[in-house]
Amino acid sequence: MTKTERSHSAISKLLAVDTSTRVLTVAISDEGRIAAERRSETERNHSIKLLPEIDDMLREAGMTPADLDAVAVGTGPGSYTGVRIAVTVAKTFAWALGIPVVGVSGLEALALGDAHTLEMGAKPPAEAVWYVPLLDARRKQAYCAVYESGPAGWREVAGDGIRVVTDLLGELEAVLLDADA
Repeated sequence: MTKTERSHSAISKLLAVDTSTRVLTVAISDEGRIAAERRSETERNHSIKLLPEIDDMLREAGMTPADLDAVAVGTGPGSYTGVRIAVTVAKTFAWALGIPVVGVSGLEALALGDAHTLEMGAKPPAEAVWYVPLLDARRKQAYCAVYESGPAGWREVAGDGIRVVTDLLGELEAVLLDADA
């Protein structure tokens, strides 16, 4: 069985990369625990720093690229060039190693991180809780999405998008009214 044919539950060593914002983020997880991670603000230098950071982290974690089971890549929203850099590196690793690559919304990752932190150890919420991650998109705009955690699990309420900040509250109200209908 090739690595690509394995089920998602067999993924134990994961490389995660995100260069969609001015913050370059790279991590390696092993059995669900962070084995190595890097975060640096290197706007306009992601293409120069990404591969050396991955190489350093693999050494730090005592791994080689061949040990990886999958690659996760940030798909934005954010800088188009930044997304292209991370996706190119992720797809190259996946192709060369015969492992799967999965795209991850940066906004959903933020929302899930907050949900995990706030709900850790607690029983599932009895009522739906919304998570609304925002990233500055400049020019009085924000990258935004709405996710819900509740008795039925996790779901996307409003997908990733760029929104004018002054219009955002009205849009959220409309989504809320739609959800109640």
